[in-house]
Amino acid sequence: MVVVLLASVAVAAWLVELRGGPVRDGRQVLDLVRRRGLEAFWGREPETLWYLARDGGGKPAGWWTVRRRPTPSGYRGEHVRRMGEALYQEAWSVDANAQTSEYVAEASQLVQRTGQRMPVLRQESTTRITYRRGRVEVLRRTLHRGRQSAADDAPANYVPEGISSLVYYLTAAGQREAAFALIFNEAAVVGKRVHFSETRVVPEGRRRVHVTYTAAGGVVGEEVVEFDAPGRVVRGRRPGSGRSWKRVSFEAVRKVFPEASQFAEPRREGAGAGAGAGGMTGGAA
Repeated sequence: MVVVLLASVAVAAWLVELRGGPVRDGRQVLDLVRRRGLEAFWGREPETLWYLARDGGGKPAGWWTVRRRPTPSGYRGEHVRRMGEALYQEAWSVDANAQTSEYVAEASQLVQRTGQRMPVLRQESTTRITYRRGRVEVLRRTLHRGRQSAADDAPANYVPEGISSLVYYLTAAGQREAAFALIFNEAAVVGKRVHFSETRVVPEGRRRVHVTYTAAGGVVGEEVVEFDAPGRVVRGRRPGSGRSWKRVSFEAVRKVFPEASQFAEPRREGAGAGAGAGGMTGGAA
């Protein structure tokens, strides 16, 4: 209840600020977050959410869990996602005003090896993104391409890892289209430069947005995302593929995907982390 009240007050102030004119990009949303601080929207209680994904025919296609908890300096979170034979894991931390962030990710694939009865996880890639003092550093290693690294100044509308769902929700509440710069793991480094992908967020009501993701000059995905009053993702869908996802209980996920039990507890401090699709809420938190 406290979190709901805090979020409602912060969003009400945001609506007042928007009366002056349209939002040309996402800078105004990010300025609000930094002025008021993440605690105004998230409170100080830890949170764990579970989601069940379905394909275009309505059959279970995967699951993911999103966790967030406060720290003395801000917040820390993790996101674990299983889709088909792929397992994606992410861990992130952000300071109280979203001025600095750390992110580490792993993408793995279940493979069947000769002579083994059970498939094993093979790590396909790792991605590390560091944001501080307006500058982003990326280090990426993949099984086939090896090591890539780059560093660049971040655009003013760059969204630090871990807060994309919040800025989408605030965009919906503000009822103004906005553009943000995100980094997608698979296209994080292009031509020895950090590649910032444009994300267009169009409100469809005060709790729903239509998001279009672009990378390397082309559209790589679209999704429609709905939120509850505190700004948590409730459900979403991918218009092109028909895939959808919905927030459910852990028991509902475990009933369909028993292996999710392995991720029911938060990862130990300092343990490895994982990867996804940068900022997509339906494939990453």
